Amino acid sequence: MTESPSAPPLIQMLEHLSEGACLIDTHLKLQYWNHAAQRITGHASSDVLGGYCYDHLPHTDDVGRSVWTHNGSVMQAMQGKIVDSTVFSRHADGHRMHLDVHAIPIRDASGNVVSVIELFHEHPGPTRELEVIHDPTLKDPLTQLGTRKYLLQVLQSALADLVQHERPFGVLFMDLNDFQEFNGQHGTGVGDQMLKLIGQILLGSLRPLDTVGRWDGEEFVVVIRHAHEAQLRGLQARLHTLFSSAALTVKEQELHPQVSMGTTLALPSDTIEGLITRARHMALQRTRPGMEHLPLGWG
Repeated sequence: MTESPSAPPLIQMLEHLSEGACLIDTHLKLQYWNHAAQRITGHASSDVLGGYCYDHLPHTDDVGRSVWTHNGSVMQAMQGKIVDSTVFSRHADGHRMHLDVHAIPIRDASGNVVSVIELFHEHPGPTRELEVIHDPTLKDPLTQLGTRKYLLQVLQSALADLVQHERPFGVLFMDLNDFQEFNGQHGTGVGDQMLKLIGQILLGSLRPLDTVGRWDGEEFVVVIRHAHEAQLRGLQARLHTLFSSAALTVKEQELHPQVSMGTTLALPSDTIEGLITRARHMALQRTRPGMEHLPLGWG
């Protein structure tokens, strides 16, 4: 929405925010959409205004439930509460986004809630750490993730912290299934797009202290600091949900990433090679029918 001299002061203020901002009425229809909202989501105001927010803002919680049907931040704000939350949503190009959301109720002169302002920005993740890397041998040019060399440095440091200071960490290993066949069927250009999509999902799903990189070809590794077993299980479940709902649209066909993931907690006796081998083994085990709920690897 473009600011005009006659626009209400609130709208003029929202238009100058770096955060995405939208105004949602009590029927859950979008009445305002600022430039930052378009930049963050890829959706132009002309595409969303007047439409229902659940069609254009497909927010879900960390287990994949729609926040529009499970009392999310906007629904609570409609009841008069100011709510902060984190959600997952979907960009116009198909990749998943991790957003921090602030919902504020707007009241009329009688004190009744008549609309909600939702402010949102991308959740800070490992992107900031990777942005300051200038050595081309440490950043993968396709996915903009860390390279294997970079991951080896991080893993060496994490193992030293575990041994010397008892700071736990875990590893998630992920492989894109049947990627050679995928490239053969759809072409390497589409294959590169799929690898980029995987990278975007991973970057948007992790904490600032975690590290993600491209290990080899279609293999990815995440180093999870201060990890415990339940946390690794939760991350793996969340990523499964995100990948199952992500898609590339190619020639009007939706192509969904098919991935295998394995997680393991590091032990003081581990080597980098042994740790990665164990996590890879867990990922391969989970590709077998009936093996989706294997315990974490322990060596």
